[in-house]
Amino acid sequence: MSTAQRVPGTSDDGSIPLAFSRSHAEAAVLAEVSALQAKLRELEDLLAAGDTSLETGGRDFEGEMVAAASALRGQIATAQAISDADGYDLRPDPLAAQTPADFTAALRKFRIWAGNPSLRKISKHTSDPHVAPSTLCSALRRDALPTYAVVQAIITACGGSEEDQKRFTTSWRKLRFEEEKTHLHSPPQPGGCAA
Repeated sequence: MSTAQRVPGTSDDGSIPLAFSRSHAEAAVLAEVSALQAKLRELEDLLAAGDTSLETGGRDFEGEMVAAASALRGQIATAQAISDADGYDLRPDPLAAQTPADFTAALRKFRIWAGNPSLRKISKHTSDPHVAPSTLCSALRRDALPTYAVVQAIITACGGSEEDQKRFTTSWRKLRFEEEKTHLHSPPQPGGCAA
């Protein structure tokens, strides 16, 4: 490739230097996040204005807009997730968890791996069901298995991929089944079963 035909930012062999490609990848992510945030603001403004022109044909446009806003929040979080450098895999592995305490530790580590977003920020990404920051705090401080809603809220808001969702869900189910098995084999408690 002659110098006159070389693409700016490439080396003599035509490859893109790692620093150059990373900065362009980060710029692309920031542009995508910015565009998604603009769409989210538009939806939130329409919801806040209570635009009645959207309520035609008996459809629940407000509900659809809330769902769309929630989906955009998830896309923003996902776009912001940045993977580890080549040769490093610091993402916590929930499948290695043997106890609820191990699982909760992996969940705390995943939050840290994702940049340690505030519990308030994580809570804002939840909508169905809504998970309060105090609930998230309590779940992350305990060694007990958190609820499924808490797990999904944290993984989604921290930009977890579909693979992260699958891994945490599989680990949660495995441990929850173990808890249920242990519960079924323990002697009945006075007062019977709780609803």
